[in-house]
Amino acid sequence: MVDTKSILVIGKVGTVDKEFEYEGIKYRVIDTVGLGDSKLSKEKLLEKFEEEIGTYIDEGISQIFLVIGEKLDRGVLTEFIWLNECTFDNKAFDYTTIIRTNFPNFRNKKSREDDIKELINFFNNKESYTEINDKVLKKEKVVHVDNPPFNENLRQKSNKKLLNYLSKFINEEPYQPETRRWLDKKYPENERENKTVLDISNQKLKGRLNLKGFANLRRLKCVDNHLTSLELSDCKKLVELNCANNKFTSLNFLKSVNSDSLEQLNISNCPLKGDLQPLKNLTKLETLFITNTNLDGDLE
Repeated sequence: MVDTKSILVIGKVGTVDKEFEYEGIKYRVIDTVGLGDSKLSKEKLLEKFEEEIGTYIDEGISQIFLVIGEKLDRGVLTEFIWLNECTFDNKAFDYTTIIRTNFPNFRNKKSREDDIKELINFFNNKESYTEINDKVLKKEKVVHVDNPPFNENLRQKSNKKLLNYLSKFINEEPYQPETRRWLDKKYPENERENKTVLDISNQKLKGRLNLKGFANLRRLKCVDNHLTSLELSDCKKLVELNCANNKFTSLNFLKSVNSDSLEQLNISNCPLKGDLQPLKNLTKLETLFITNTNLDGDLE
């Protein structure tokens, strides 16, 4: 069986092939919601992004392509940094490459070098961009391409350049967020089924947490972390969930909860927005803590 390498594409892109094979290697392209020009709120943007990357991020990402067009778009860059802070960790930049599209002189070495210098100057003196400078630009992890729709020859040359670039990483271990690596190390999958109570509070866990394999879990406590989403589809017997003091911005993660089992829920001290309607499906819910959130309305 041939492993499939997942490529996460972030930025403004056109239509791309979702799966393809090159020199015996299978690739999967995960095309995410466009940045910069999106009409979505930050909360909805994060929610949609996490839905799109889903299980792929748990399986591992071979490369993250940050696509930047002809002009540097501060909106795209700002949202990329923000998504990285919410979903990934700094190690993700080790797997990140900037793809400069609509770059007619992509075959000219001096033009490429001048462009990288311009990128470095653009990111200099901006603390939030330090990782991009150090781990991407200074290591010249920038690929210049041009894909004009009217010039098939240039498109093919650009595509060939990208494919050859990808071949450099076929033997590298894929990127997985620190939260996933921590869970796998602390709770190997073959030991999860027997857990009925799990307390993983104050562990600096960040982003999305998938509690795969915890089939008999009844009580989960994960307070005082930096989680933005939970995947609890395997936790069919969950009765009590305490996820206070995290970074949840919506109640979307409750879709994965077994509505016929959960009796107690604590989502206090999270920057949640919206109404309480998603709680209506929790038919067994008896106790709810929502102190210090921005949720409004009622369950009537």
